[in-house]
Amino acid sequence: TVCLRDSTAFRDLSTISSGQITKWDWTFGDLSVGNTSDKQHPKHLYELGNYVVTLIATSDKGCQGDLAKPVGVHPLPKSDFSFTNGCEAQAISFTDKSAISLGDISSWSWSFGDNQSSNERHPENKYSSLGIYDVKLQVSSQYGCMDSTTKIIEIYPVPKADFTSNINTGCEPLKVDFSSESTIVNGNITTYEWLIDKKMIISEDTSYIFSKGIYDIQLVVSSDKNCRDTIMETAYINALQASESRFVFDPEVSTTSNPDVTFDNSSKNAIVYEWDFGDLTLSNEENPSHFYRDTGTFVVSLVTFSVDGCTDTLKVPLRILVEPTLFFANAFSPNGDGINDYFQPLGIGLDDLDFEILIFDRWGNKVFEGRYPNVGWDGFVKSKPATEGVYLYKGTLKRENETLRSFAGHVTLIR
Repeated sequence: TVCLRDSTAFRDLSTISSGQITKWDWTFGDLSVGNTSDKQHPKHLYELGNYVVTLIATSDKGCQGDLAKPVGVHPLPKSDFSFTNGCEAQAISFTDKSAISLGDISSWSWSFGDNQSSNERHPENKYSSLGIYDVKLQVSSQYGCMDSTTKIIEIYPVPKADFTSNINTGCEPLKVDFSSESTIVNGNITTYEWLIDKKMIISEDTSYIFSKGIYDIQLVVSSDKNCRDTIMETAYINALQASESRFVFDPEVSTTSNPDVTFDNSSKNAIVYEWDFGDLTLSNEENPSHFYRDTGTFVVSLVTFSVDGCTDTLKVPLRILVEPTLFFANAFSPNGDGINDYFQPLGIGLDDLDFEILIFDRWGNKVFEGRYPNVGWDGFVKSKPATEGVYLYKGTLKRENETLRSFAGHVTLIR
C-alpha cells in the first residue's frame, strides 16, 4: 500500500544458487522522468494510480531473472473539523468534516489539548478550566493513508445564575419584585430570560403579580460568548387565597321612621366577617341587620378573612336622614306686615330633597312655580298683585328621582 506524496521504497529480495547478482534493472511503470533505476534498493515517487513494477536481475555470469508486481497509489484524506468556542464544564461538540477523493476514511484520532482524547467521529468534550487549547484531528483511510490538522479553541467562563425577591409568600394579588444576582468571572452577562407563570420575560429585573397558587421561578442568563446557566426554584412563590368583600344594604337611604338596615353579604372566599356599622357597633354575622339610633352619614366597614388568613376591606357610606314632614297653611295674606306674607311649606328634613310646587288660579292658569321649599309665593303674578281668592296647588317631594310624596290642596289669598 502506497499513499500519495510518499516515496515508495523497493527492496530487492532476489537470490541465486551460486555466484552473485551484479545488476538490477527496475522499471516503475509510470511515465515520469526517472521511471527506471539500476539501484538494488531504489525509491520512487508516484502520482495517484495503479502501476506494474518490473525488476530484471542479472548475475555475474550474465544470467537474468525477472519479476513484475502491481503497485497501487492511494489518495490522502483531508483532515478537517468544526466546532464553536465553548463554555467551561459544558459539553462541546466537534464535527468531523474530513474528506477523501477515493475510498473511505476509516479511523479518527482526536486530541483535545487537555489530556483528553477520543476515537469517535463526532465526539464531545468538557473542558474543566478556562483557557486556549490546541485540538488535533488525525484521520486514516482504509489503506492507512493519514492526514492531520490542528485548530485552536477558547473556553469561556459560564455565568452563575441567581436571583432574589422581596417576598415569596403573601396574599393574592401578590406583587413580587425579582432581582437578578447573577455573576460572571469575566466578560458580561447580556441576556436575562425569566420564566414566570409560563410567561417569558426578557429583563434583568422584573415584577409580577400572582393570583392564588404555587409557582416555580426560572432564570436563564447568557454571556456575551453565549455561555448559559439556569437556576430553577420550584414552589418558590406561594400566593395565598384572598377574600373579596362585597355587600349591599336595604334600604339604600334610611330615615328616622325606618332606621333598621339589612345588609346582604355577597363576599367571595370568606369564612370570617367583621362588621363595623360606623356608630361604634360591631358584628360577626354573615348577613346582619342594624338599627340606627341617630341621623347622619355612617361609614360601614366589612373586613373578610379567607381560609388562608388573607383579608379584604370594603367601606361604604350609609345615610340615615330625618323623615321629612310637610305642612301647608290654608291661607296667607301678602300685605307686607311680615306676618304670613308668603305661601310656602313648613316642615323638617326638606333640605336634601328635590321639591316642586305649582300654583294655579281658578281658571287653571299657572301663577307660580317653585323649586325650593324655602322660597314661597309672594302673592304676585307677573309683578302685579294677584286677586283675592282660592288657588289650587300641587307638587312632589323627591329624593334621588324617587318620589317620596305627592301633594295637592287649596290656599286662600287674603288682602
